[in-house]
Amino acid sequence: MPLFQRGKPSTRATAIAIGAALLIGVIAGPSIASAMVGVTFEQNVSRTSDQSEFPSIAGTNGRLTTVWGERKHKQVGFSAAWQGNALDGATLLDTNTNSVAQWPSVAVDGNGTSHISYGSGNSIFYRSRTSDGGWSQPILIAGGKQPGQTRITTSPDGTLWVVWRNIDGEAIYYRFSKDNGHTWVAGGDGGVVEKEEGNMIFPSIAADKDSRLHVVWYVRNPGTHQGDIRYADWDGAQFRSGSIAKDGNKNYNADPSILIDSQNVQHVVWRRGVGANEKIMYARRPEGQSWQSVTTLVSNLGDLKFAPAIGTDEQNNLYVTYSEPTGPKTRHIVLLFKAYGQKGWESIPVSSGPWDTRSAVVGSAVQGGIKAHVVYQHEVKIDDGEIMYSRVLINGQDQASAPAAPAAPVAPAPSGSAFSPAERKADCTFMDATQHNMCGSFRSYWQKFGGVGVYGLPISEEFTENGVTIQYYERARLEYHPGTQPSRYDVQLGWLGSELSYARKAGGEAAFQDAQPAGRADCTYVPETKHNMCGSFRSYWQQFGDIQLYGNPISEELQENGLTVQYYERARLEYHPGEQPQRYSILLGLVGSERAAQYDR
Repeated sequence: MPLFQRGKPSTRATAIAIGAALLIGVIAGPSIASAMVGVTFEQNVSRTSDQSEFPSIAGTNGRLTTVWGERKHKQVGFSAAWQGNALDGATLLDTNTNSVAQWPSVAVDGNGTSHISYGSGNSIFYRSRTSDGGWSQPILIAGGKQPGQTRITTSPDGTLWVVWRNIDGEAIYYRFSKDNGHTWVAGGDGGVVEKEEGNMIFPSIAADKDSRLHVVWYVRNPGTHQGDIRYADWDGAQFRSGSIAKDGNKNYNADPSILIDSQNVQHVVWRRGVGANEKIMYARRPEGQSWQSVTTLVSNLGDLKFAPAIGTDEQNNLYVTYSEPTGPKTRHIVLLFKAYGQKGWESIPVSSGPWDTRSAVVGSAVQGGIKAHVVYQHEVKIDDGEIMYSRVLINGQDQASAPAAPAAPVAPAPSGSAFSPAERKADCTFMDATQHNMCGSFRSYWQKFGGVGVYGLPISEEFTENGVTIQYYERARLEYHPGTQPSRYDVQLGWLGSELSYARKAGGEAAFQDAQPAGRADCTYVPETKHNMCGSFRSYWQQFGDIQLYGNPISEELQENGLTVQYYERARLEYHPGEQPQRYSILLGLVGSERAAQYDR
């Protein structure tokens, strides 16, 4: 019998209640009767007007990193955070190929460096980001026919591995690097994991504690191994392969995902089609043994369509996510959890739709709680997807479900303070009113994308904070992220609205708490941040900025210093009746000046 059967979709509330009841009775460890079991925090990570898709996530040493693709803008999205906090604002990396980024993948090594692979055009590329925020330039891994799914992982000896399939699916390819991604080579087999006349699809990889790579994929049709879940093991010179599941053309095995735990046990999940009754399947392989414990985790699911994902944590607990259909045109993400040493798997709903599809998951068993960290592709309307992040509490206590208040920056000595009046610099524009320079990319961005009306004047010189070059302006903080968005001079806006209002939200101030839709014709409700935009604020946001410039609303309208204002992730909009009616009487608050005043000088 399968562990779970789905007859008809249940409501989110019922599913959470059932999942919580099951967990309280099964999971070993501290009592969770008083803890919330289920989603404790969710966040829109991508926040773009593009189709955000194909999320991947990695976690190590308390750090989370996620990447995804931005279809129309041909970019790779990146975000990271310490576990327990919200993910950082998205960094968008141009592919520089005039082609979309296909299936970006991320791995994080023990030093906190993020390693990213992605396909674009007819090439596979690699980029890295160090823990202090420095980005490498794109490095070509290989060229050839248009690549499909790419996967990257790190091994204990520092080797980086990447696998992919091309558009024809006649082979699974690989390359590895032993010099931190600078050069990529193949073994004696020419960089081919396996070739077959069939359509080889959806490779997934993991490295064991002895730095040997293991690959899984499936064969569609026709092919000698049609319907099989295939695996291959690296023996130091080439790959040796076999089958995990053999169904031929009778049934349909697809979309495997692999991980290897700290005991060197391999775990694989996949979806299996048996007519209209699709299933989530699982198998394990202890070190030196064959595949075993083939189990149906969930059955009677209808058409799953999308791949399941598998993750683990520091205690070797297992996490599986999949997209479950709840109706003809609706689906949501479900999490399955198995505690280490236990036999049962427990089910917890993660999202409520309406169209939640591809997902990825990692776990954490530190800081007093067992948690799943899930990213997934969420769509309210077609081709307008967002990447969502949900933190799911399994056991213990959760951390704060919002970003920690920003730490005070390390300020230079007063005699050399970046905020002190500066000398005029060559090749820069000097602002007499504030006695500061605008140079290079900051000046170019300021001149092209808003000027004094949007950003105000510079109130500091450039300086480095947390590995990023920044400069404060009266209404904004400009941040330089090399190689991320050349079309915008690699400049992004800091999250000043969020930083200045975090303590007010955490302190329970009403305007900053989650709101319900206003139900007015002149209002738009933003579900990602659970706040309304109405009247002049909405009109100004729609015409003069949108998400990229101001972010989403993070408060309702409120009164400050005799003005009606509303906070956004990157700004504060203020209503000044009769001033600038052509701009709906909206002015931007001096959030840059207010944040800069918090620095020690």
